[in-house]
Amino acid sequence: MGLFRLVPMVVGSVAVGSALRLALTSRSSARVVRPRAARPEVTAAVLILISVAGLVVVLLLWTGRSLQSFEHGITSADSIAYHLPHAASYAQTGQIRAIRYTDYDYLNGLYPATSELFHALGIVLMGNDVLSPGINLIWLALTLLAAWCIGSVRGFGSTSMLAAALVMATPMMVGSNGGTAHNDVLGVFLVIAAVALWMRTADMPTTDTRAWRGCSIIAAVAAGLAVSVKLNLLAPVGALTLVAIALTPSGRRRSATGWWIGGLVLAGGYWYARNLIATGNPLPWFSFGVLPTPHPPPLQNGTNYSLADYATYPRILRHWLIPALNMNLGPWWPALVAAAVVGPLVCLFSKRDRVIWAAALIALASLVGYTLTPVTACGPWGHPYCLMYSIRYAAPALTLALAVTPLALLFRSQLGRLAVSAVLGTLFVATVALRRLWTPDYHLGGAHAAVVLVLVVAVIVVLGPWSLIALRRSLVRGTAATLALLLVLAAVAVGYSGTRDYLRHRYTDRYGPVAVYKVWRWARGLHHAQIALVGTFGFFFGYPLWGLDDSNRVAYMGQRGPHGSFRPITSCRAWRTALNRGHYGYVVTTARAVTFTTQLVHSPEVDWTRTDPAAGLVLSPSWAIQVFRLTGPLRPDRC
Repeated sequence: MGLFRLVPMVVGSVAVGSALRLALTSRSSARVVRPRAARPEVTAAVLILISVAGLVVVLLLWTGRSLQSFEHGITSADSIAYHLPHAASYAQTGQIRAIRYTDYDYLNGLYPATSELFHALGIVLMGNDVLSPGINLIWLALTLLAAWCIGSVRGFGSTSMLAAALVMATPMMVGSNGGTAHNDVLGVFLVIAAVALWMRTADMPTTDTRAWRGCSIIAAVAAGLAVSVKLNLLAPVGALTLVAIALTPSGRRRSATGWWIGGLVLAGGYWYARNLIATGNPLPWFSFGVLPTPHPPPLQNGTNYSLADYATYPRILRHWLIPALNMNLGPWWPALVAAAVVGPLVCLFSKRDRVIWAAALIALASLVGYTLTPVTACGPWGHPYCLMYSIRYAAPALTLALAVTPLALLFRSQLGRLAVSAVLGTLFVATVALRRLWTPDYHLGGAHAAVVLVLVVAVIVVLGPWSLIALRRSLVRGTAATLALLLVLAAVAVGYSGTRDYLRHRYTDRYGPVAVYKVWRWARGLHHAQIALVGTFGFFFGYPLWGLDDSNRVAYMGQRGPHGSFRPITSCRAWRTALNRGHYGYVVTTARAVTFTTQLVHSPEVDWTRTDPAAGLVLSPSWAIQVFRLTGPLRPDRC
């Protein structure tokens, strides 16, 4: 219907928000009393100081990466391969029903794509992707807040926030999600938020049925949104769902289960329902013995091994897993992993506190679920190449496990709290001290200024220093409104100037092979063009072809088959027919990349295109990339 537009989204958001407020607001005047640990002032001050220091450093790390992307555009592989192309497509067409493929190997067009909707919203608002390099900073801040909420259930908010900051500062998270369109950090936030909301709900008295039900539904919605972002979050969300249902009082378990499942399906079921309608299977990569799967299957079918598949092959794990952990978590990874495992195990001894006990179970189940997740060790058997890139799939489990650890009864004494903070702080310092986190072109000055500005504004909002001055309330409100207006105007001015600079330099710097850089420069001058892209090498640099304003329509060419299958076109006649059917003005042919190697092989599509009189060569930066302009219909009968 094309409703993914600004006005329908604003109207829909207002309507949904108003309906939720009316439906979920409690009418009870009773106050919720939650147990809190005694907090000596000196100890609390030390813990807060340590956590704030960690917060500042992790914000510096991520802000610097975002500023790098603002300078030249997002260049991470997955971002420009499918995250941003999907977002640009949603923004262009105004609808999210169609399945859009950009590869033959894993059929990523079938992945849940809620994260891409936020980038698409930015494109709709701004007319380009200028907001995308900074979106993950929002999820980072919310992740730290959610971790604080988990700890604050028992008065340990600052320590749990430090635990989350530790995971967010690891090379795997900074390198893959800082300043990119990757969706890992959004998934972490939603999982941590769902657990924090459930813990708050579990502590509430059940006498206020309306409030208890409302909080439970909100927790379920957060969990549903998590599985609508990334497939590997099915394990932690499944564990949370089982625990939430099991710990519900028996008298209302049936109704609570209905509300929870309803919220979960409503928030997270869309992409799976779309797959079910389009392919006959909500998870088309798995048949479950009865459901259909794509035929012919994806090119990498049969290589999607999990880490658990190698459990009885210690030599392979030693050769592949240890280097991957060292690269993704840093040289102190044994201590970090040990803390993530031992911490929840210690929490299991807190049987008097069933909420903490249950949260520890969810964390441990999430860790186990990661090892069972397909693709975590993908590659030809015996060569799990994906380990180097998939350790980040464990980020939700690691963050949850470390955030829950300070809540154990063993650590609730003053000495215990200081000991946990000391361990987490030491691991944090050792992690952020890695030189590879601070790249040579790292914008420390700009990141420092941005973080300081955010912290100053936050301190002003939270502490309200005007309350210390004997001023009339009307004067305070007027001054606050004036300052807010000035900040908004300053932000608009800086944003306008920054947008112009961003668009001027976006994808103009040399990145990767010279041939790729030349194609990106060529695409900057196109607007509202129809471009056909083919070849598995093109999968890794396709997004900049959408142009400065994301107005070009780029289609990854392939042959669709039964139940969501998508494979390369196999004949000249079919190739030319497909180009004519799409009314493309340009064709970008690229070599075929041999997966899990650096080898490129010749692509037949370049010959099928070049030999037609209607195709003129526009750009030939290398043998692996050819750009053609189509001046008329191709002739399938002359292949």
